[in-house]
Amino acid sequence: MYKLFVSEIRRHVRSRIFRWMMIAVSIGFNILTGGAMKLGEIAFGKIHPTPEILFSMVPTIMPVLIGVYVIISESTEFSEGTIRNKLASGSRRGDILTAAVLSQAMCMVAATTVFVLFSLASGRILFGDFGITMNDIVALSVVYLLACAALTVFYTGIQFVIGNSRSVIVISLVIALANQTIAGELFRKLYPESGECVLSGIRFSMMSIYDRFIPFAYFTGPVRYDMWIYVIGAVLFSTVSFAVSSIIFERTDIR
Repeated sequence: MYKLFVSEIRRHVRSRIFRWMMIAVSIGFNILTGGAMKLGEIAFGKIHPTPEILFSMVPTIMPVLIGVYVIISESTEFSEGTIRNKLASGSRRGDILTAAVLSQAMCMVAATTVFVLFSLASGRILFGDFGITMNDIVALSVVYLLACAALTVFYTGIQFVIGNSRSVIVISLVIALANQTIAGELFRKLYPESGECVLSGIRFSMMSIYDRFIPFAYFTGPVRYDMWIYVIGAVLFSTVSFAVSSIIFERTDIR
């Protein structure tokens, strides 16, 4: 399994898509977006962006970007027959899936880290001092990284379950966008801007469970639980995603 893992890491590092994702999103997006906001501030005067505005783009962009990259990179493994060749060479299905999950998670955490650092640096340079404390920034960053790792396991599992099918990209995008919408709506209901939450009973319990333990919800709002809640949620979500995809992949006919 170690050789498979090293091979997967090498594949991602050499991937043009991964490198361009790191460069274009982390550097290009922050510079262009931040620069446009700065020009707007200079030109119109009434617009005063805060340093946190670029950092706030992380939860908007990364869930979709992760889904797209994971599916594109893994679908190539199926379409080009690489998975079939690995099986023919004697590699076990569990090892192939584990290597794919671990390598994808490491690369997506690295990509998210670079994006976060460039967002913070760009915001500080262009717009001055932050309005939130460094402890809040670090806590949010850790939560984002946990969520990105868990979602990477989830999307990798989807690819191995569906296999060589073009529909997997559409399915993943629909899941990402739907959950972003759901998470945002749940956050507004659980933490209304004015007044107290009016939810109760089973509806409140289900929404609270989603808010605590489903990583899609970690991209909405500030850190609102102890860090161990987020860790447990990310681990449980990743474990269930991996277990389900592993069981189905073991029974899937690879063509």
